[in-house]
Amino acid sequence: MKRIFIWAIGVFGATLLLGQQPNYVSGKISKDTRWSGDVHINGDVVVARNATLTIDAGTRIFIAPHQDVTRGGTDPELTEIIILGKLVARGAERGGRILFTSAAKAQRMRDWYGIVIKGRRQQSELRNCIVEYAYKGITAYGSAPVIENCEVRFNFYIGISAEVRAKPTIRNCLILGNGVAGINCE
Repeated sequence: MKRIFIWAIGVFGATLLLGQQPNYVSGKISKDTRWSGDVHINGDVVVARNATLTIDAGTRIFIAPHQDVTRGGTDPELTEIIILGKLVARGAERGGRILFTSAAKAQRMRDWYGIVIKGRRQQSELRNCIVEYAYKGITAYGSAPVIENCEVRFNFYIGISAEVRAKPTIRNCLILGNGVAGINCE
Protein backbone atom coordinates (compact mmCIF):
# COMPACT_ATOMS: atom_id res chain seq x y z
CA MET A 1 0.00 0.00 0.00
CA LYS A 2 2.86 2.35 0.89
CA ARG A 3 4.52 1.68 -2.48
CA ILE A 4 1.37 2.57 -4.42
CA PHE A 5 0.98 5.79 -2.44
CA ILE A 6 4.62 6.76 -3.03
CA TRP A 7 4.30 5.86 -6.74
CA ALA A 8 1.14 8.02 -7.06
CA ILE A 9 2.86 10.97 -5.38
CA GLY A 10 5.86 10.52 -7.70
CA VAL A 11 3.68 10.48 -10.83
CA PHE A 12 1.67 13.49 -9.64
CA GLY A 13 4.86 15.39 -8.75
CA ALA A 14 6.46 14.59 -12.11
CA THR A 15 3.35 15.86 -13.90
CA LEU A 16 3.55 19.12 -11.97
CA LEU A 17 7.27 19.52 -12.61
CA LEU A 18 7.21 18.60 -16.28
CA GLY A 19 3.93 20.27 -17.09
CA GLN A 20 1.15 18.78 -19.10
CA GLN A 21 1.76 17.99 -22.75
CA PRO A 22 -0.09 20.39 -25.06
CA ASN A 23 -2.88 19.29 -27.35
CA TYR A 24 -1.64 19.64 -30.91
CA VAL A 25 -3.63 20.96 -33.85
CA SER A 26 -3.15 19.90 -37.48
CA GLY A 27 -5.25 19.05 -40.51
CA LYS A 28 -8.13 20.70 -42.33
CA ILE A 29 -10.33 23.41 -40.87
CA SER A 30 -13.59 23.14 -42.82
CA LYS A 31 -15.83 25.40 -40.71
CA ASP A 32 -15.36 28.78 -39.06
CA THR A 33 -12.93 28.37 -36.16
CA ARG A 34 -11.58 30.64 -33.42
CA TRP A 35 -8.22 30.26 -31.70
CA SER A 36 -7.26 31.91 -28.42
CA GLY A 37 -4.71 31.39 -25.66
CA ASP A 38 -1.83 29.07 -26.54
CA VAL A 39 -2.21 26.93 -29.67
CA HIS A 40 0.28 24.17 -30.50
CA ILE A 41 0.65 22.93 -34.08
CA ASN A 42 2.59 19.85 -35.22
CA GLY A 43 1.39 19.48 -38.81
CA ASP A 44 -0.03 21.52 -41.65
CA VAL A 45 -3.21 23.43 -40.87
CA VAL A 46 -5.31 24.05 -43.98
CA VAL A 47 -8.21 26.51 -43.78
CA ALA A 48 -10.73 25.39 -46.42
CA ARG A 49 -12.13 27.75 -49.08
CA ASN A 50 -15.41 28.52 -47.30
CA ALA A 51 -13.97 28.66 -43.78
CA THR A 52 -12.53 31.47 -41.67
CA LEU A 53 -9.86 31.06 -39.01
CA THR A 54 -10.13 33.91 -36.50
CA ILE A 55 -7.27 34.36 -34.04
CA ASP A 56 -7.92 36.45 -30.94
CA ALA A 57 -5.57 39.17 -29.71
CA GLY A 58 -2.84 37.85 -27.44
CA THR A 59 -2.93 34.32 -28.88
CA ARG A 60 0.41 32.54 -29.13
CA ILE A 61 0.81 29.88 -31.83
CA PHE A 62 3.69 27.50 -31.21
CA ILE A 63 4.75 25.38 -34.18
CA ALA A 64 6.66 22.13 -33.58
CA PRO A 65 10.10 22.48 -35.20
CA HIS A 66 11.05 20.32 -38.19
CA GLN A 67 7.87 18.30 -37.96
CA ASP A 68 4.79 17.81 -40.12
CA VAL A 69 2.57 14.93 -39.06
CA THR A 70 0.40 15.48 -42.16
CA ARG A 71 3.41 15.21 -44.52
CA GLY A 72 1.66 17.63 -46.91
CA GLY A 73 2.01 21.15 -48.21
CA THR A 74 4.98 22.62 -50.01
CA ASP A 75 7.47 21.00 -47.63
CA PRO A 76 6.48 17.66 -46.07
CA GLU A 77 9.12 18.12 -43.37
CA LEU A 78 7.94 21.53 -42.10
CA THR A 79 4.56 22.65 -40.79
CA GLU A 80 2.64 25.26 -42.78
CA ILE A 81 -0.47 27.28 -42.09
CA ILE A 82 -2.24 27.29 -45.47
CA ILE A 83 -5.15 29.66 -45.99
CA LEU A 84 -7.48 28.77 -48.86
CA GLY A 85 -10.38 30.55 -47.17
CA LYS A 86 -9.86 33.49 -44.84
CA LEU A 87 -7.53 34.33 -41.96
CA VAL A 88 -8.50 37.07 -39.52
CA ALA A 89 -5.62 37.65 -37.09
CA ARG A 90 -6.20 40.95 -35.31
CA GLY A 91 -3.82 41.47 -32.45
CA ALA A 92 -3.86 44.45 -30.12
CA GLU A 93 -1.11 47.04 -30.36
CA ARG A 94 -0.27 47.02 -26.65
CA GLY A 95 0.19 43.67 -24.96
CA GLY A 96 -2.06 41.69 -27.24
CA ARG A 97 -0.01 40.92 -30.33
CA ILE A 98 -0.53 37.54 -31.97
CA LEU A 99 2.63 35.44 -32.05
CA PHE A 100 3.45 32.77 -34.66
CA THR A 101 6.70 31.14 -33.54
CA SER A 102 8.72 27.97 -33.21
CA ALA A 103 8.07 25.75 -30.20
CA ALA A 104 11.78 24.85 -30.02
CA LYS A 105 13.67 25.67 -26.84
CA ALA A 106 16.50 27.02 -29.01
CA GLN A 107 14.57 28.66 -31.84
CA ARG A 108 16.18 28.83 -35.28
CA MET A 109 15.32 30.14 -38.68
CA ARG A 110 13.47 27.48 -40.72
CA ASP A 111 11.93 25.65 -37.74
CA TRP A 112 8.60 25.72 -39.63
CA TYR A 113 7.52 26.71 -43.15
CA GLY A 114 5.34 29.79 -42.62
CA ILE A 115 1.89 31.18 -43.40
CA VAL A 116 0.76 30.69 -47.01
CA ILE A 117 -2.30 32.72 -48.03
CA LYS A 118 -3.92 31.42 -51.22
CA GLY A 119 -7.49 32.57 -50.59
CA ARG A 120 -8.43 34.70 -53.60
CA ARG A 121 -12.10 35.28 -52.87
CA GLN A 122 -11.82 36.59 -49.32
CA GLN A 123 -9.34 39.12 -47.99
CA SER A 124 -7.25 37.76 -45.15
CA GLU A 125 -5.67 40.07 -42.62
CA LEU A 126 -2.81 40.00 -40.18
CA ARG A 127 -2.71 43.01 -37.86
CA ASN A 128 -0.39 43.43 -34.89
CA CYS A 129 1.20 40.01 -35.36
CA ILE A 130 4.73 38.66 -34.97
CA VAL A 131 5.84 35.95 -37.41
CA GLU A 132 9.25 34.46 -36.70
CA TYR A 133 11.62 31.51 -37.21
CA ALA A 134 9.93 30.18 -40.36
CA TYR A 135 11.36 29.42 -43.79
CA LYS A 136 9.18 32.11 -45.40
CA GLY A 137 7.29 34.22 -42.88
CA ILE A 138 4.20 35.14 -44.91
CA THR A 139 3.53 34.16 -48.53
CA ALA A 140 0.72 35.83 -50.46
CA TYR A 141 0.13 33.47 -53.38
CA GLY A 142 -2.29 35.05 -55.85
CA SER A 143 -4.08 36.69 -52.93
CA ALA A 144 -4.46 40.19 -51.51
CA PRO A 145 -4.05 40.05 -47.73
CA VAL A 146 -3.69 43.10 -45.50
CA ILE A 147 -0.53 42.89 -43.40
CA GLU A 148 -0.43 45.80 -40.99
CA ASN A 149 1.59 46.73 -37.89
CA CYS A 150 3.30 43.35 -37.98
CA GLU A 151 6.82 42.29 -37.14
CA VAL A 152 8.18 39.68 -39.54
CA ARG A 153 11.60 38.60 -38.33
CA PHE A 154 14.28 35.91 -38.30
CA ASN A 155 12.87 33.87 -41.17
CA PHE A 156 15.35 31.78 -43.13
CA TYR A 157 14.56 32.85 -46.68
CA ILE A 158 12.10 35.74 -46.92
CA GLY A 159 9.98 37.79 -44.54
CA ILE A 160 7.04 38.49 -46.87
CA SER A 161 6.74 37.01 -50.37
CA ALA A 162 4.21 38.16 -53.00
CA GLU A 163 3.87 35.48 -55.67
CA VAL A 164 1.72 34.77 -58.76
CA ARG A 165 -0.23 38.01 -59.14
CA ALA A 166 -0.47 38.62 -55.42
CA LYS A 167 -1.49 42.09 -54.28
CA PRO A 168 -0.78 42.30 -50.57
CA THR A 169 -1.22 45.57 -48.72
CA ILE A 170 1.73 45.98 -46.36
CA ARG A 171 1.54 48.91 -43.94
CA ASN A 172 3.67 50.00 -41.01
CA CYS A 173 5.48 46.67 -40.64
CA LEU A 174 8.90 45.97 -39.18
CA ILE A 175 10.65 43.41 -41.37
CA LEU A 176 14.10 42.49 -40.10
CA GLY A 177 16.73 39.80 -39.80
CA ASN A 178 15.38 37.62 -42.61
CA GLY A 179 17.96 35.54 -44.50
CA VAL A 180 17.75 36.50 -48.18
CA ALA A 181 15.20 39.31 -48.37
CA GLY A 182 12.70 41.21 -46.29
CA ILE A 183 10.15 41.47 -49.12
CA ASN A 184 10.15 39.43 -52.32
CA CYS A 185 7.90 40.04 -55.35
CA GLU A 186 7.69 37.41 -58.08
